[in-house]
Amino acid sequence: MSDDKANNDWLDDLLRQEADYVDDRGFTARVLAALPETRRAWYASRGFILLAATVLASVAALLIPGLASYVVGSLIDIVALKSVSAGKLAVLVPIALFYWAGLSAAAAER
Repeated sequence: MSDDKANNDWLDDLLRQEADYVDDRGFTARVLAALPETRRAWYASRGFILLAATVLASVAALLIPGLASYVVGSLIDIVALKSVSAGKLAVLVPIALFYWAGLSAAAAER
């Protein structure tokens, strides 16, 4: 018996054939059934975090004088290409991050 034959076993052969599914005689199903169910706390959900961030941003916009008009003015200037400065782009970054976070949270919930 050659060394190549001695080193080959049925699992190596099966994996080399690139099988989509390796029959484990129900082992995976038994392990998954034995795992405890985990539930996320309501306050740890993405939706709650995004809602809290939105509420905090809205309160900050109401309490800080001139912030809302600065944000709107900066967005108008950027879209109209009147002025694209670092200060005006700094307004766009958090908005883009919240938009991206909302989309990724919605996609993860599916």
